[in-house]
Amino acid sequence: NIILNAVDAMGKKGNLIITTKKIKEKMQITFKDTGIGIPEEAINKIFTPFYTSKTKGTGLGLTIANRIIESHKGIIEGKNNKNKGASFIIILPCIN
Repeated sequence: NIILNAVDAMGKKGNLIITTKKIKEKMQITFKDTGIGIPEEAINKIFTPFYTSKTKGTGLGLTIANRIIESHKGIIEGKNNKNKGASFIIILPCIN
């Protein structure tokens, strides 16, 4: 869902950069796109069920992604990159 949202936000051109980084006993996965970004008034609502800024959408995609991540004892955060797209950062514990 995060990738599909990035593709939708970028339209026909743009870049999606996915990076991973191990921090102690956790893995950080970052999705950074060059789309339209997240409106400031929406940033605190993006994980709320049925909230959407799209004309066609249920508002459940990021809610479900958040719940899956939380069920694995992880966290997700969305950030706006001021007219340069959005970033989503997921942090999950590593399993030994």
